[in-house]
Amino acid sequence: EIGREVNHQWGKGLEAEQLLDQFIRDNLLSNFKYFSILQPIYDLRIFQNLSKYPEVIPKIHSCNIKKPWCKKCPKCAYVWLGLMAFCQTDIVDEVFQVNLFDDEDLLPIFQAMIGLSTHTPFECIGEIDESRLMMKKCLEKGLSGKALNMFAEEVLSDTRIDWEKIEYKYNSVYEKEHAIPDWLFEKTKEKL
Repeated sequence: EIGREVNHQWGKGLEAEQLLDQFIRDNLLSNFKYFSILQPIYDLRIFQNLSKYPEVIPKIHSCNIKKPWCKKCPKCAYVWLGLMAFCQTDIVDEVFQVNLFDDEDLLPIFQAMIGLSTHTPFECIGEIDESRLMMKKCLEKGLSGKALNMFAEEVLSDTRIDWEKIEYKYNSVYEKEHAIPDWLFEKTKEKL
């Protein structure tokens, strides 16, 4: 109807960030700059950085259904995947107390997350290739489960996938695709 693609995560993107910044300055506060400090990086890098602070893992939550974790939704499956890919497995196991890769109810969600179904979950989670890369990292760590078996059989076996290119995209700090003021970005980019 509107002649444009609808993306429920658009509000977290750079275009939305810039429009909101302009709206605030035009209508609310003229001496103001709205931006996301995380805009220059993907979730993969966030999980990687989070692994440096194992003491915070038990304190985080992201589930929209039940705090801290319902362990049955796409958000829980995605966060579990990211944490398992980079963090100490014993700490993540202590928090979740179950291997979500073996949960039959989550198999269709994992399948959708890695692009093996018609649609990706309607939730704030990473892109298909980002989820694939994190699953690959879980396998490289020696983790196991039905979802990882599915991934190995249906995705990892595809020799056309350029894993190096995917790693570069999701593990980079982007110098320009953000609205962070230059002076602040220069001071923070090494921490990202």
